[in-house]
Amino acid sequence: MNLDSLRVRDESKLGAIRDAYVGAFFPGVEVSRLRSGDIEKDIEANTSGRYDRTLSKVIPWIQRVFDLRGARVLEIGSGTGSSGAAIAQVAGEVLGVEPKGNCLEVANRRVEVMGLGNVRFLPYASPEVFQHLDQLLAPPLDVVMLSAVLEHQTIPERLQTLRKSWDSLRPGGIIVVAETPNRLTYMDGHTSQMMFFDLLETELALRAYRFSPRADFVRVMDACAAVSWKAAQEMLIRRGRGVSFYDFDVALPGRPYRVLADGYEPEPLEAFGITYEERLLQSCIATHRLDVPPVFQRHTIYGIFQKPDGDAPAPECPKREFSPLAATREDLRRVASLLSAGETGEALRLVQQLAK
Repeated sequence: MNLDSLRVRDESKLGAIRDAYVGAFFPGVEVSRLRSGDIEKDIEANTSGRYDRTLSKVIPWIQRVFDLRGARVLEIGSGTGSSGAAIAQVAGEVLGVEPKGNCLEVANRRVEVMGLGNVRFLPYASPEVFQHLDQLLAPPLDVVMLSAVLEHQTIPERLQTLRKSWDSLRPGGIIVVAETPNRLTYMDGHTSQMMFFDLLETELALRAYRFSPRADFVRVMDACAAVSWKAAQEMLIRRGRGVSFYDFDVALPGRPYRVLADGYEPEPLEAFGITYEERLLQSCIATHRLDVPPVFQRHTIYGIFQKPDGDAPAPECPKREFSPLAATREDLRRVASLLSAGETGEALRLVQQLAK
């Protein structure tokens, strides 16, 4: 499958998609401002960047374990249609749902420009969309896509989305979770860019957000706090708070799924490399012999969860083992210093001591 050939290279088509995005998100903004760093990058990402990344990274990652060809796909939180349009190039039928009107405007223009007849984008949120699914894309489905979705939901919304997604699948179907921050790592790199932020109670987080180095995040939160405590609480949720294995265990008790891919494959690793905090989480889980699947030990969750099919042989699931070694940054600096000085024996003794 030559996915590279599916890139949009026609400048007139790219220009039409770009104009749709600028018109929906930056109406009346001066051209000079559109060329400023962050805005220009955002426009490029929503014109072609995310679409191309889905073709080059996301689809190959899924294809490692599940054949998308001809699949019936529900994408929740489809945004401006980048990933939905890319997946529609391979799948049989795609329904994308997105509650934001400006996003839908761009998504539908994208489909029109690209001439795609097997993908639709409609104004629904999750879990409400499942009340209408029989009329929109009747279950059972082959795939439910949840990319950068769960972290923006309330707890009831999140649990219902997972449960109803599972119930809508055929035997052998999959839920794909991607770009979802793990609440159990120390660094909140998604929303506040603060250490330990996701460990705070909501009431304290609503007072501590002002320490965030992200000026836009603080500005938005300040504006909501000026309206009401409830508005600030709602915005904190919608901007995104991490997800963990507990969410999945509550929504899908007994872990009825098979994990076909867990985020340690080349494509997710290229997008999100292993961090120090992630290693600490792995070490903690290994040391205490906790029953936590490796998919929930990454700082950003990338997982493909399959509904068992009694008539098909169980696929081989990834096997991962992590060392209980939990060295500090200073320990690692000492090891590196010894190695750079040629003190290999001393470095080895230090590593062995740390591993005890």
